[in-house]
Amino acid sequence: MRTRKSGQIKMLLFDLENIIPQSHLLQKIENEVSLEIVYTLLQPNYDK
Repeated sequence: MRTRKSGQIKMLLFDLENIIPQSHLLQKIENEVSLEIVYTLLQPNYDK
C-alpha cells in the first residue's frame, strides 16, 4: 500500500508469516512442499 504525502512515498510493509496462523492450510503446505526447484529453474530469468 502506498500513499503520497509531502512529495514522499509512505509504504506499509508487513510479514505474511506473522499474519497467517501456523494452523492455516497455506502454512502447512509451505512446511511440507519445497519450492527450491522452482527457484532454481527461474533463477536464470532474474540474473539478467
